[in-house]
Amino acid sequence: MTRLGDAFHALTLRAGVYLQCHMWLWWVLNLTWGLFNVVVGAIAFAILACTHHAKVRRYHTALYCTYGENWGGVSLGTCFAVAGGMGDAYTTHTMMHEYGHTFQSAIFGPFFYPLIGIPSFIRYLIHRHRLTKGLPCTEYDAIWFEGSATALGEIYEAQLD
Repeated sequence: MTRLGDAFHALTLRAGVYLQCHMWLWWVLNLTWGLFNVVVGAIAFAILACTHHAKVRRYHTALYCTYGENWGGVSLGTCFAVAGGMGDAYTTHTMMHEYGHTFQSAIFGPFFYPLIGIPSFIRYLIHRHRLTKGLPCTEYDAIWFEGSATALGEIYEAQLD
């Protein structure tokens, strides 16, 4: 990571761990300055649920669904979707990672999509293309926004044990 990436990673972890200790603030931030992200997620999940493509479930304080196969996950505000049929370990890891993105949504609010959402989607496409072509790839979590999402999801899960 770069110095700027390291700084964003550290900031995100500190803020995310604070939010994990004060989940009421996670809700306040997501439902105020992160409201656009929450609305996008709610609309997407309503469409999935109404068209019977996915069953919406609860994962801690977020909503999630399993949709499709062989792709990964996507986070939209307080909602996320993960691929099905990928095995328990992969699904668990992806769910924790996407849950971590919900903390980033609360932290960055309207800046989530330009700082995290869009770059994350581009990184996913490049990473998947390189894997498909058999080209070398850096570790997926090597960039700050992916690494901090995974770390926040794992930290939250560890608190429950």
